[in-house]
Amino acid sequence: MGSLGLAISWGWFLVGLGILILATQLARSQMNIKVAGFSVSFGAVFLIGGLWTVLNLGSWPLAPIVLILLGVVLLGKAVISIRR
Repeated sequence: MGSLGLAISWGWFLVGLGILILATQLARSQMNIKVAGFSVSFGAVFLIGGLWTVLNLGSWPLAPIVLILLGVVLLGKAVISIRR
């Protein structure tokens, strides 16, 4: 009994996982259930990481770009909450 010949790269796995997590949170928002920001961020990171691998953008550093974007989002949320 060997493998079934089903080979999927880690990139596509991460893309699929990210889409599933984000779709779950979208469904929660459509049903007026509180959306978990932690899950949305993980779904986005999985999706971005998977696309990074699939599109072969390995020459660009992924972690610093994701951390910078996360910092910008957090800074924006802090500024918006201060203005209220």
